[in-house]
Amino acid sequence: MTCNECFEAVSSALDGELEPNDQQAMDEHLEECADCRHLRSRMLALSQDIKNQTFPHPTPDQLQTLTRQALAGAQASKFGWLRGWLRRPYENWPLRVGLRFVTSGSLTVLVFLSLLLSYILPAYQGAEAVPKSALPQAVGWLEWLPSAELVFLNAALVLVFGLWTAGLPGLLLDLVSESTLSVKDIVRLGISSVLLAPLAGLPFLLGLEPSAYIVLGCLWAAFSLIVSYFFVAFKAERSLPKLALDFALLAVVVGILEATARWSQGLPGRQQLLTKIAALVGSADFATLSQCILWSLLGFTIPLVGLICLVPSYRSQGGRTAGVIIFLLGLGCFGFSLSSWRTLPLGVPVRAEYVGAREAFILGSGQDDPWLLTHLPYPRLDVNVVGPSSSPKAARLRIASAYLDWNEKALLESLTQWAANAPGVAWGLSSFTDNLGQRQQSTMVVPTQARKQAVETMLSELRWRMLDEVVLSQETGTLSGQLMGQADVAIRLIEVPESGSVQEAVDSLNFEQALVEELAERDPLSPHFQFPSQRTTLTEMDGRFQFQHLSAGRYFLAILKDEPVALTLNPTIPGMIELSDGQQLELPPIQLTSGVAGQDISLAEKDWQAEGVVDFSANSDLTTAKLTPGSSISGFVDSTLFSGGKARLKILAEPSEAGQAHLLVRFLAKNGRELNTWRLPLSGLSVYNELIIDTDGLLGYLQLSFVSQKGQLTVKKIKLEMLRDG
Repeated sequence: MTCNECFEAVSSALDGELEPNDQQAMDEHLEECADCRHLRSRMLALSQDIKNQTFPHPTPDQLQTLTRQALAGAQASKFGWLRGWLRRPYENWPLRVGLRFVTSGSLTVLVFLSLLLSYILPAYQGAEAVPKSALPQAVGWLEWLPSAELVFLNAALVLVFGLWTAGLPGLLLDLVSESTLSVKDIVRLGISSVLLAPLAGLPFLLGLEPSAYIVLGCLWAAFSLIVSYFFVAFKAERSLPKLALDFALLAVVVGILEATARWSQGLPGRQQLLTKIAALVGSADFATLSQCILWSLLGFTIPLVGLICLVPSYRSQGGRTAGVIIFLLGLGCFGFSLSSWRTLPLGVPVRAEYVGAREAFILGSGQDDPWLLTHLPYPRLDVNVVGPSSSPKAARLRIASAYLDWNEKALLESLTQWAANAPGVAWGLSSFTDNLGQRQQSTMVVPTQARKQAVETMLSELRWRMLDEVVLSQETGTLSGQLMGQADVAIRLIEVPESGSVQEAVDSLNFEQALVEELAERDPLSPHFQFPSQRTTLTEMDGRFQFQHLSAGRYFLAILKDEPVALTLNPTIPGMIELSDGQQLELPPIQLTSGVAGQDISLAEKDWQAEGVVDFSANSDLTTAKLTPGSSISGFVDSTLFSGGKARLKILAEPSEAGQAHLLVRFLAKNGRELNTWRLPLSGLSVYNELIIDTDGLLGYLQLSFVSQKGQLTVKKIKLEMLRDG
């Protein structure tokens, strides 16, 4: 029973016309409402006074005065409709619940659309690759994006209608007409106002700043509680001790709100949330992710509406059953949201570790030591996935692992498997596909049939932005060769387009290592995450390999070795390879040899006898001897380096172009008799040569003679490596 209904019931009771059911409802209302009890007392007293008085018959003048006063009262009652209109939304519980549900529901829909169309849909549409089933018929949805003004206007309506249906107009009217207010009514209105904060503040979440949302909610809640305490202190019949207890409770609650606001400052900011949204987009198709967000918003807002409906309005009961139903409905939505989020492959434990002592060897002279192959540490990823492996991070790490193993077959299989199972956006994976070939507008040109088939499979599963077809390269260059005794070895072709130096190949390998490290440790979700192009193959059982569809350029070959080994340079190592247009280049068989670098033989002028024009120079990092045409130098190997046995001589020399030179090695006995002679021609540019010397166990001396027959000869390094049988 409302206060208006109670007033009518009291009037009927005074007239003796009140029904028994109405009498019980009136008594229950009077027990709760002090104002109505006070009104009933005044009406009873007035009725008794009226009954005890005798009314004289009015004179014509008095009758005219009464008529004038009645007309004036009628004039004043014109605004009675306004009071009734203000009271109806909070005294009529179906209207009260309906207004709250409609305004909150419309705000939820607007916020849902704003989140979806501002952050989720553009991520799918702007991505490099999306599964064709992930985004059906959603291209024109961006036209539905509500304006920020509309969203905040709806939030204002939630706040206005929420306070209205909670009874704020009744409180303001009673502040003017009543001397005291009920504590219970003030508290109910304050609680309803506090519960409005999470609903009305929803638009602030659209900026992806949850800390601002919580801070504003805490400020509104604190303001509502403080105002409520002010009304209790000054407009309610409340004793001083109780007011002191109320103030202590208020201080505790406000302190909790302040602590909550401070705690919220540590919540993820906009950039972190954008990264999390990117993870969501990569983990689910558009429809599934939209359902998860919608159920989450409904599971958050509907229980709040139910709680507000459970709180009685200002001087008005009813609607609690509807509040319970709405609250339970909201809990059901919350349960649906939890079950829908569990279907996404989020939070899958994925760990990548660098394992092994593997090294990448570039088949060219070393930078620090010209006698050893250029080598550098090269990582291997050990990927451990617990649970579903369809998450973007798990797929990226598995593909990166195959990439680092130079295993093209495993790389292509991992890419096609991801394309078949990808639920969301293929961020960070399209870069792996891009390095399979070269893009030419909407066409990708790939160098092998296996890559063409893999990209065609991915095109059938994914919608690629700016990519419609894949074709095989028309380049006719071919590079083939054989690694002697090296079956199933991963071999890599590295292009060095600028200077053609080993340093470019080293820089390329170092660069991709840094990218893999970034992927493993920070997992950047970005369409700009790019890997360099890579051409790899496995040697056959006899060690043969081949690279087809090559363009003209400069290349180095590289291999991977799992075990630590020192590979030494020998004449079969190709070094920098220069390929012209359409050239079919067959390399001589490549023999990988291991050993130690050996010991330097000094090229100091005091150790060599020169004939002709010879320039001994020590102005660079290398001590060199430059011989003009017809000149020669000769010298003996120090007996501490060689006194007999089996050894390998390594020579780094540079005859001029079209020059002719040779090395003559004589083995002399201690009495000076010549026991054996070896001759090694020196030709070409930047030639590395080696010569095996075997004295059959005899002891003696080695004499080396460099002769420049035609053109200039530059001798840079000489090393001697003693060999052991077995």
